[in-house]
Parts: sequence; structure tokens; C-alpha cells
Amino acid sequence: MKVNGQDYNSNMPPMSQLTDDEVANIATYVLNSWGNPGGRVTSAEAAQIRQGQAGQRLGGPLMRCAGCCSPRC
Repeated sequence: MKVNGQDYNSNMPPMSQLTDDEVANIATYVLNSWGNPGGRVTSAEAAQIRQGQAGQRLGGPLMRCAGCCSPRC
């Protein structure tokens, strides 16, 4: 992606400084914004997903299916 003439590789850096509760709050906000169907992510779910993603390369999918916006599928 190019922004103001600068190329970016589109990988989001790790957010290890955020707590599981903060990650859950952000995910819940996204699930309920911009026309998304809504839902809630708990801090326990965020911890489980983060643990499952530990050590994986950046850019790996967090969602379980392509049909919805819930990590609980």
C-alpha cells in the first residue's frame, strides 16, 4: 500500500502491550461498528485467540470462518 508516496507492507505490528481485556474491548467495538452485525468478545476469548496465534507470522487470520465477523465460529 502506498500512502503519501511511502510504501507500507500492510502488516500490523504485534500489540503485546495491550491486555486481553483491551483487545476484547477493541474487537467488540469493531464488531459493533461500521455496519458490522454486532457481538461481544470476552477477555477470555481474546486470551485464547492470542495464545493460539503466539509465534505465528504476522498477517495470519484470526477469524474462524469467512461468513461472519465473530472469532467464536
